[in-house]
This record gives sequence, structure tokens and C-alpha cells, in this order.
Amino acid sequence: MATYLIIEVTRVKDEAQYQRYVQAARAIVKKHHGEYLIRSRDIQLVTGTTKPERLILVKFPDAQTAKTCFDAAEYRTLTPMRERAVESGAFLVNQ
Repeated sequence: MATYLIIEVTRVKDEAQYQRYVQAARAIVKKHHGEYLIRSRDIQLVTGTTKPERLILVKFPDAQTAKTCFDAAEYRTLTPMRERAVESGAFLVNQ
């Protein structure tokens, strides 16, 4: 059963650092069989009062693979970089 990682970036604090994080994280996600389906800033608010600056959707084969990816030591070393660069939230959704 596929699992999707939904990431909403609510504020970019440091664009250059965020781009370095994205490049490093992309390689780790790919190594763990993750497939980026959407990376966009073109977001239109339909309901509610807030929208993220960016939205990312990544497909993994299953929940365990996704969890393994983000629990990996190589990814955890990127966490401080991400936290300095952006304010964001992430959710795993099973299909």
C-alpha cells in the first residue's frame, strides 16, 4: 500500500540554505525509493484563511519505507539545516 508524504512549507527563512537542504534530501529520498510527485509554489487557496508557501508530495512504496527514510542517520543530519531554513510540517498518509 503506497504511503504519501505531504510537506507544507509555511515560511522560508533562508532560501539559499533551503535549496542546499532540498538537494541533499532529494538524494536520500530517492535512495529510499521515494518519488517526488509535486513540488510547487503555485498554490491557490480554496477554503480557509491560510495557505503554505510551498507544497511537496512524495510517494513511497509503504509506510515503513517512508519512516526508514526519515529515521536514517543521513537524513537526521539534515534536520537542523531544514529547521534553520524553513518553518514546515509533514504528514504521512496511507493510501
